[in-house]
Amino acid sequence: MSCVRIFLSELHSWEWLAILLARLAVGWLFFLSGRGKLFVPDRREQMRQTLIEAHVPFPTLNALFVSTVEFVCGALLILGALNADRMRHAWVRNDYSNCDDRDSQYQSVMSA
Repeated sequence: MSCVRIFLSELHSWEWLAILLARLAVGWLFFLSGRGKLFVPDRREQMRQTLIEAHVPFPTLNALFVSTVEFVCGALLILGALNADRMRHAWVRNDYSNCDDRDSQYQSVMSA
């Protein structure tokens, strides 16, 4: 086996870490951005002015909405990254536990 193949196989086993770090980084970025726009009045006003200049309807409401979405979804990305391993195991267990039921349903439909 060549050194490149060994390196690539080892690198593949660490893929989960890169995905976790990317998810945490993006979640943290959105969380901090939304937090600043929600809780710092100057940043909220700057966001509102940007929306006014872009001719977005209801700029005050949209500034609050966008800031809230960034804040909440960023937090959910972070929390989801911390819980992703559990969810993956639950999905795999649930997906394969239903295989027998699907096979019997398929067989009954095909035999009818």
